[in-house]
Amino acid sequence: MAPNTAVNALQDGKRRQAQALLRDGEVWLIAARESGVRPEPALTLVAGVDVTWDSLFLLTRDEAVAIVGRFDAEAVPPGWTVHGYDADLRDLLRAEVTRLGARRVLLNISEDDPLCDGLTSGLERRVRGWLAPASDLSGDGLPELEWGSAAPLLGQLRSVKTPAEHAAIRGAVDLAEAHLREMAAAARPGWTERDVAAFLHGLCRRDGAAPSWG
Repeated sequence: MAPNTAVNALQDGKRRQAQALLRDGEVWLIAARESGVRPEPALTLVAGVDVTWDSLFLLTRDEAVAIVGRFDAEAVPPGWTVHGYDADLRDLLRAEVTRLGARRVLLNISEDDPLCDGLTSGLERRVRGWLAPASDLSGDGLPELEWGSAAPLLGQLRSVKTPAEHAAIRGAVDLAEAHLREMAAAARPGWTERDVAAFLHGLCRRDGAAPSWG
């Protein structure tokens, strides 16, 4: 399986796993902007797409919806219903949240876990403003929503591995052990820690892999 195909399969599996954890009436809303500069960990986990404009990814038990700038739309992987926008995403968001029958919205906020705390405070304020009750805005019928943290869901999602993740982990372990054996055979007296790191990083580049740490 090609690397990109394998990554897409991993993300698709995690998206489906997340959907199975959601309850009726719950929407997990992943908000991101300029993700190449400030990645959203949860978006990397379930979609693996970099976005530029304000972007929203909504998951329910049955649907996966992406609202992204029109130039980002083609980058969203299969499995998502994609809505591109040019200027303002508020009306699109309100229509989708209404259509999905959302009663409770889960956001990526956490006081304890940085992997569950990808939403910036500024973007959180924007999201809450976009979804303010209809009586305060246009009268479009959007009810007042309950808000919650997606941290418990993300905790389960990260701790319970899919079959594809198990296979990827086994492959990574096998490759890491092969690299360590090759390094041990090549090492000579006088090598420094920098020499060892440079050698191992060279093996990663040779084999199309990436280290977990810098």
